[in-house]
Amino acid sequence: MTLSKGQTLAVEGMPVDYAYAVVRGGVKMQTSLADGRMVIVDFRLPGEFLILTEGLSPWTIEAIDESSLCHIREPTLTAVLRDGIPLNARASDALTSELRSASARIARLALMTPVEKVSSFLLDMRARLASPDQGRTLDLPMRREEIGQHLGLTPETVSRMLTRLTGDGTIAIPRPSRIRLLDLARLRCLAEGGSPRRCAATRAARGAGAA
Repeated sequence: MTLSKGQTLAVEGMPVDYAYAVVRGGVKMQTSLADGRMVIVDFRLPGEFLILTEGLSPWTIEAIDESSLCHIREPTLTAVLRDGIPLNARASDALTSELRSASARIARLALMTPVEKVSSFLLDMRARLASPDQGRTLDLPMRREEIGQHLGLTPETVSRMLTRLTGDGTIAIPRPSRIRLLDLARLRCLAEGGSPRRCAATRAARGAGAA
């Protein structure tokens, strides 16, 4: 299945029965708040599964770029899982776990500063996106606005945090969709709530040790 950028795969609350593997591009899983705002709960990126059978979709699912998804039929997916658990039971457990994780993620984000949120997001993308240089270069399929909707930040704040990380040498942005992670230790320090001064001191200590 091929989706164009912005094309909808499922609408929140509609009956669904699907299992897909993302091959190229990606999709966003979003839900609407009481005030009408949309929050992106998570993304599905190449190599990741999107599974929901015999139920109502908890999210509106939309392509964030030109995307290819592979529809996986039940016997195939059950064989892949290889544990004897029926697909519907496995999908139900996976959905329950995913909803719990989404709630925990939203609660955790609410306690984080903007720089912590953006730093954590970049580390998460490093773990999930394939890269030819050990995760040092990220080609992000999502826009700044979508990153903001996921992190609870405005697009302007996302851009401002990226500019700050660029200015202190933590990352480089050769083009809008590509981010190079220059200092992973500093990025982890910032994601864990370290102050810019403490994280800079960590970098200085590493430099002194190397010398």
